Amino acid sequence: MNHAHWFTWLQRATSMLPGGKALKRRLHNSATACGLALQLSKVMPDRHFTIIMYHRMLDRPDPYYPLGYGMDLGVFTAQLRMFARFCAVLSLDEILARLNDGKRLPPRCVALTFDDGYQEVVTRVWPLLTRYRLPATVAVTVQGLDRGFLWPDALRHAIRQTTMPRVVFKTATGESRTMVLANESDRLIAVTQLDAYLKQLPNRVKEQLLRELLAQLLHVTPEELGISNLLLSWDDLKMLVSHGVSIGSHTMTHPILTRVSETDAQQEIADSRRILSARLGVPVNHFFYPNGEVGDFSPRVEQFVADAGFHSACTTIHGVNQPSENRFALKRINGALASVRRLVRVIDEVGTCRA
Repeated sequence: MNHAHWFTWLQRATSMLPGGKALKRRLHNSATACGLALQLSKVMPDRHFTIIMYHRMLDRPDPYYPLGYGMDLGVFTAQLRMFARFCAVLSLDEILARLNDGKRLPPRCVALTFDDGYQEVVTRVWPLLTRYRLPATVAVTVQGLDRGFLWPDALRHAIRQTTMPRVVFKTATGESRTMVLANESDRLIAVTQLDAYLKQLPNRVKEQLLRELLAQLLHVTPEELGISNLLLSWDDLKMLVSHGVSIGSHTMTHPILTRVSETDAQQEIADSRRILSARLGVPVNHFFYPNGEVGDFSPRVEQFVADAGFHSACTTIHGVNQPSENRFALKRINGALASVRRLVRVIDEVGTCRA
């Protein structure tokens, strides 16, 4: 019986016991049970590495943030416990250094990454990383550090807090659209649709529309908007750096880089590395594409990242990475969408990626 069949048998057996369904659910996020299944498995000879992606750590789901964006802190803690006991958690710097030196990676090699730089990285993530002695990379935008929010945060905040019964705006083609904000359901629909629409706009058009939406909904400019305790500050970042946390760039303003001009894309990439390195006093070696799906970056954008001096770039494309992987199109697994058991299956079974 291989480890996957063993684990499935154990779950079926426990589900027949009194309270077994609850126990079965707990087994999905048991660091010990899942880790033992991983330990019993056969290590693949071609040692791949798995990069785990996280964003927010929340006490409870926030409907204004999409599925896979917010992470339950209890499940996250179980994931870290499993990683610490049964995996080799390395920094991105160490993984790339080993590959550059022609050294094999250790079995079950994992790297932890946190996108956007939310305040929970300091208040909730850092204490756990310290407890389990795990390295990590935190990707931030320069504008987010200066403003205290990213443009999607500003949109969600405005629609959540406004007292206006509707929002009216013009599309890029000049068409006038109205969205009703009469209740929570209406507001969530508006957030989802506006987020998807703004994300695909050219950067300058998006910024202008966001400015108009903020003026209409909250009667403020982006410069006047304050959202307290949402994103990390420069001081927070310096504290993390002083304790060995790596910092990655997530651009200057978080645009989709294929939706801006090549000149703007180069500036977003190169300026972010220069400013972060100068203000933090450390090299910034790793880049993280905003949105990061297929079509959100290109070979040309990858070249801009390499030319700026970065050593790697991470996407949000689902998958594990082979030693021969393109360093500027590294795949990741969304930890918020995976139970501990599913992470085990991804780490252990190259190419299946069923999380």
